[in-house]
Amino acid sequence: MNSEQRAGDPRQQTKTRDQSNTVHPHGKKPNKSKPKPLYFWDCADVNKWMKKWCGPLHEKYGELLLEQEVTGRTLIRMNEIKLEKMGISNIDHRRELMQQILRQRLKHEMTDLKNMDQEGTGFAQSRYQSIKEKDKDKHPENNT
Repeated sequence: MNSEQRAGDPRQQTKTRDQSNTVHPHGKKPNKSKPKPLYFWDCADVNKWMKKWCGPLHEKYGELLLEQEVTGRTLIRMNEIKLEKMGISNIDHRRELMQQILRQRLKHEMTDLKNMDQEGTGFAQSRYQSIKEKDKDKHPENNT
């Protein structure tokens, strides 16, 4: 089959390329949805995060966090004392785990601040626009 025959092939026409030049069947691009906010993480999400970012600590304590039903909300409220009460007696393990938890908390808070800034900007612009429109209606002689 030569290139002219392939160009007319409907299967080839239904495929699209994204920015990385990856061909996707049926014209669909991969789902690039935003990650689930930390507050909505369930125990499985926390376990998945721990497996990815805490490596050997996940092997040792992953089951413990599942048993304790640690969710995203619980995770970001964690501190070394709570980790010790949960049964993580090794201070080095607690500190390493807390370092990862604090990184995740910081990432979450930065996302929250960015979202608040975007929402605030949008509100301010729409509020300004509505005031400007009302002013036009009240003073049509100023509209030139």
